[in-house]
Amino acid sequence: MDVVGAPTWFRRHPGHPRVRLPRRRTRAPHEPEVGKQIDASHSIVTGKRMTATAEATSVPVRRITAVLAHPDDESRIMGGTLALAARRGWRVTLYCATAGEAGDPSMAAPAVAQLRERELGAACRALGIEQFRLGRLPDGGLADADVDAVVEDVVRHLRAVRPEVVVTFGPDGRSGHPDHIAIGRFTEIAFRVAGDPERHPEHHRLGLAPWQPKRLYHTAVARSVAETLGWPHPSLPDEDLVRVDVGETFDVKCRAVMEAHASQWRLSPWNVTAGWEPRAVEHFRLACFEPGQGRADDLL
Repeated sequence: MDVVGAPTWFRRHPGHPRVRLPRRRTRAPHEPEVGKQIDASHSIVTGKRMTATAEATSVPVRRITAVLAHPDDESRIMGGTLALAARRGWRVTLYCATAGEAGDPSMAAPAVAQLRERELGAACRALGIEQFRLGRLPDGGLADADVDAVVEDVVRHLRAVRPEVVVTFGPDGRSGHPDHIAIGRFTEIAFRVAGDPERHPEHHRLGLAPWQPKRLYHTAVARSVAETLGWPHPSLPDEDLVRVDVGETFDVKCRAVMEAHASQWRLSPWNVTAGWEPRAVEHFRLACFEPGQGRADDLL
């Protein structure tokens, strides 16, 4: 089934719900830049400015980016996959919509945000994520965020890092968290318009050219894993998912979750009564793809 409003080559994975695109509009020259409060080019991990074009190299570099809601989403949910991609030579980047300031009710929100920003940097270094950006949107309030502003900022991120593969949350938000659901919806819109030169032409002033990623994946919980762990949230049939065995990088994932994100591990440790094995596999659902590019057995 064709995706409404998307480039003609896009196909939606069967059974995946439609997402309506916001109305296209051209920003007037005097209009303030959408999302200006978000630092759109600074990389906290490396301290470098994020470049608009691919680095000059004779060897093609494959790229994957995750667009998620909170610090530690990248580690708990897909840390093994991102670390495996980095180990295989992919350039791995991250857009994190919030600083997670609501993550510890016993502390003041600004202090939590600072702590979790530092923890996110440590986790990215552990996993091999080269660069990350914080959207600094309100933790717990993404569902009420300005759709145009967030989509513009995610489009800006995609055009800056130029990924082949994008991973985010699906319509169920994995756990039903409203922030997860919202950032997944915003990301799908951004994914489908990032290659359109008529969308956000103001990006040209930043040196950012249109860029169309090839595949969009949603993180998912396989039914077999849900049954093993007693997962109370939505799950999907194993046969509908892409399975990534992260045994090779599971130790790295655990360090990122337990040590780098120590504040959240203290508040919400894993239940390992069923053993560690179910967490050494990560699952994804192919959401949008380019014919001939997306229906692969492996995400990487």
